[in-house]
Amino acid sequence: MDIKRLRAELAVQLTMGIKRVVRQLVAGSIRTGRTSTVTLSRHRISALVRAQDEEAYLAITAEGFIDPRLLAVILASVPHLTEQDWIPEPKGVFGIHPEMGQIVYSALIPPVVQAEILDELVDDQ
Repeated sequence: MDIKRLRAELAVQLTMGIKRVVRQLVAGSIRTGRTSTVTLSRHRISALVRAQDEEAYLAITAEGFIDPRLLAVILASVPHLTEQDWIPEPKGVFGIHPEMGQIVYSALIPPVVQAEILDELVDDQ
């Protein structure tokens, strides 16, 4: 098998897996109102959805050595949100206070996006 093709296929599978995990984290936080966290190898990813003034906000925290490409995949995992929707939160948000090695981003998460994430995960079960 061609090494380039194998690497490309593995990259696609990894990206799809990360997207699924991030959406599961977001769905978990929507359902519980608490932070949902997963540890993948040397990375830790958390999601927290909070309602405030009739709008919902999503905070994504990434810990460990985060390659910018990995961070881009994590943030792109939330449907309908673009890179312009995400705001870096160096001072923290929702009681999350970044420590050394943590990156926190937040974005508005419209009800339609929340519903899509929840529906998608119900359909997959």
